[in-house]
Amino acid sequence: MLLLLGILCASPKLNLQLEAGIEGLCKRGGWVETLILVETDEEPLSGRVKAEIKGGKVTALMKVYIPPYARRSFRLILPSPNFPSQLQVEIESEEGERLIARKTDLYPLREQDLIFVLVSDVREDLSFIDGGVISIDRSPLARNQIIRAVTIPPQRIGSALGLADVDLIFLHSYLSDEGKIKELRRWVASGGTLITCKGFEVEGLTPAKVKRSSKPITIKIPSFFSGDLEIADVEPDGRTLLKTLHPGSYPIMVSKGLGDGTLLYIAFDPLSSSFVSPQEGERFWKRLIAYGRSPLKLYRIYDPQHRFQKKTISILGSQKGHPILYLFLPYLGAYVVILSLLVLFGRGLRSFLLLSFLISLALSIQVIFGNRVEVRRFALLRAYGGEEVAFKSEWLSVSSSFSSKVRLELRGRTIAPAMGSQHSLLLHPDRGIIEMKLTPFSGASLYAESTEELSGIGMKIGEEEVELVNDSPYDLSDLIVSGRGKLGSINYLASGVQARVKLKEDLSYQNILNLSPSSLLRRGFFESAFKEGVLNYLIEARLDFILGWMEGIGGEAMLIYRPS
Repeated sequence: MLLLLGILCASPKLNLQLEAGIEGLCKRGGWVETLILVETDEEPLSGRVKAEIKGGKVTALMKVYIPPYARRSFRLILPSPNFPSQLQVEIESEEGERLIARKTDLYPLREQDLIFVLVSDVREDLSFIDGGVISIDRSPLARNQIIRAVTIPPQRIGSALGLADVDLIFLHSYLSDEGKIKELRRWVASGGTLITCKGFEVEGLTPAKVKRSSKPITIKIPSFFSGDLEIADVEPDGRTLLKTLHPGSYPIMVSKGLGDGTLLYIAFDPLSSSFVSPQEGERFWKRLIAYGRSPLKLYRIYDPQHRFQKKTISILGSQKGHPILYLFLPYLGAYVVILSLLVLFGRGLRSFLLLSFLISLALSIQVIFGNRVEVRRFALLRAYGGEEVAFKSEWLSVSSSFSSKVRLELRGRTIAPAMGSQHSLLLHPDRGIIEMKLTPFSGASLYAESTEELSGIGMKIGEEEVELVNDSPYDLSDLIVSGRGKLGSINYLASGVQARVKLKEDLSYQNILNLSPSSLLRRGFFESAFKEGVLNYLIEARLDFILGWMEGIGGEAMLIYRPS
């Protein structure tokens, strides 16, 4: 009894808090970002944090050390479940003793359903829109899209990958954290819609500038609103979507594209007006979603089977070296030949045993020193005019000849297991390292997001040709150019070179597939991206773009450049 009491007293007293997804919401086929908060008392913590989705096959482990009377936060990203489930987080000591555990529910939505997030220090009542139905996306599967609306505090804003399931964010809070602003810009550029309003302008996220103090005026917008509002006197830095009709032409809603997403600004505060009433609120926010829906999501092909990702991982897997059986064949052949010679010349058991020992020794040396770990990758790089960074999505396939522990450096990447992965991940947050233990005849698939410094690429569109500029440090090849609804192509554009490309063919699926790269490997990624709907919005929205291949940023990447 005294021994048990001593053990209990020696165990650290911990407080564990857990937040998963967006108030538990996520989308099937996406990722669940988990925020873990751990507080210690008088005893330090040295152990592991373990996170696992019930019924899933992926477990994330983190080695942690937390000093006494300290508070640490950790973020994990795991694949979302296909059905309602639970996420369980445990803290274990170095000896494997479970110290504390917490569970939280997960509610996966359909891909086409919409998640609307209000970022505010005050929990507002969003029942006027939560659960509403809308049909705005062009996909046949997008009829009766359900809107789920939640409120989160500013500190809950995490990585752009963790916000990937969110469709629209309304920022109703003062935000000065440069890291969070950067992540929100990444999220918008990846296809999100972010709204700011009067009183909560944020540089870099607001497409307007306040010129003078606001003033109460009476406005009338037919079938939309009529009454008194306090309007900010602003200078639009984008396209004006809505103006007042009386008493003057005041811009009250401004839109600006950022990458594949949209920045919106409202020159009044809709949460302090009748727009939040049950009668007006749902109509107002539905119209706002329709105004701001980005082409990337508006023309999205919803894919519950995740064919593009499966195709990408399959292509990467086909690049593997020789199967493990090939490593044994030389030894097996030598074994058979020498054994046949021993039988032919009448050698005895001693020679046979000596031969077996030598073959086993050679095979052991091959296993120990000849184990080859292969990391194959495909990267999709999105760059935009006026931006100094490009947004990188990367799929990695890792395999080894024999059982092996693989270490990968994160290097500023947000990394998560790819769909269907079945391996445990061990993270060292203090060293920026991820570990996986691979077994023979198996591999692991990962997905990562990051930013890369990239500038100097540009395009000037004329009537029948496009002038390309490549002042970046990278050579480009197999380029396809779209301008004014026409297509052209060029085989190579070296760094520091300008070129003119004739626009000949109409922008269409068939014509762009006819310009597929000559390389079989590139063609596989290229055709899959269009056929499985990842890049279809470029054609459906009739956008101007450069699509090509770039060497040098962590390997080869498919580049999509869009002018500002």
